[in-house]
Amino acid sequence: MKQQAAAKKYQGYVKRTTKCCRHCKFREPGTGADTCRMGAFPVAQLGFCDFYEEKGK
Repeated sequence: MKQQAAAKKYQGYVKRTTKCCRHCKFREPGTGADTCRMGAFPVAQLGFCDFYEEKGK
């Protein structure tokens, strides 16, 4: 039942998966710098990172 609660929590978000090292890193547009954004609900798993992006962004 836990997954249903999580699905509700992330309603309105799109799940994306990206390769990452130790931290979830996102390439900042325009800067070329790698930054770790903890605000995008990252879940580090075996070198991959699941994060949630607001729909329509």
